[in-house]
Amino acid sequence: MNEKIKGITCPNCGMINPLNQYQCINCGRKLPKQLKNSKNKLSRKINKRKTTITIILILFVLSCSIVYGIRYHSQSKIGGKLDKMCFIYQNRQRKTLYMRYLVFYTLPHQEKRYNQILEFHSKSEMDHITIKKFEKIYKNNPKQHVKFEDTKNGGILKYPDGHYEEYKYSRHGKYDIKNWRMIVSNDPRVYFYLTISY
Repeated sequence: MNEKIKGITCPNCGMINPLNQYQCINCGRKLPKQLKNSKNKLSRKINKRKTTITIILILFVLSCSIVYGIRYHSQSKIGGKLDKMCFIYQNRQRKTLYMRYLVFYTLPHQEKRYNQILEFHSKSEMDHITIKKFEKIYKNNPKQHVKFEDTKNGGILKYPDGHYEEYKYSRHGKYDIKNWRMIVSNDPRVYFYLTISY
């Protein structure tokens, strides 16, 4: 049989010691470390494989989280959506009183949408708005801000000139402005309300 299986040979005196011995029984010298049997070798190989697989999985999860974080960060800055709409206000005779041009900025990955709204003077001015221009105007011109407040069954739009409108949410969804129904306005002349999306 192999000496390694029988015992551990002392490098000083050549004495064969039992496998579980740490010092030579003849001269007392410290014996070299060796595996007790072939089962230990197999278990070490298995442990190495498990460790390698665990490290690979950890690296994979970290790489996925980094990629997702980069995408989320980039989308939070440039991945928003602009909704351009014209609000038409009419009296009882269906005569148009005035129009308002609003741009709604929908921020991605947020529960509350339309928290950034701007009013413009004309359709042509509204048509040339991009996300970068919107953010610049929103930052520098607070007079163009339109505030949106949630209510129990709808929402309220408050304009810089003091005009406000209360809406009831449609059956199509909470933020489906196209199908909202206006129920209150502080302008007594307004009776009908229409929206046009661009």
